[in-house]
Amino acid sequence: MRISGIFKLVVILLIITFIICGIVFLSIVFTLPRLPDSLPEIAMNNPTEIYSDSGDLITVLSPRQSVKLSQISPYFLKAIVAVEDVEFFHHRGINKRGLLRMMF
Repeated sequence: MRISGIFKLVVILLIITFIICGIVFLSIVFTLPRLPDSLPEIAMNNPTEIYSDSGDLITVLSPRQSVKLSQISPYFLKAIVAVEDVEFFHHRGINKRGLLRMMF
């Protein structure tokens, strides 16, 4: 009898937890801003602003120009990947050590 009482309590607590998590999830989802239909236009319309370390605006770079991936130097692409993840070409996109480091 004692075990069934504890089991019922655990089940009730799990149900309450799922309900709370569902409410939190839905409240987050419905308060997120919506993306517009034309995302490339928005990305191209925002100018790049360069600020000093004191917070003063130095310059504004605009307008942005869209270029094809084939127009970008392969050295530049490799440099971006190297800065983001040095071992990217060795682990094919999933770094097991990085995942373990993230979990612990």
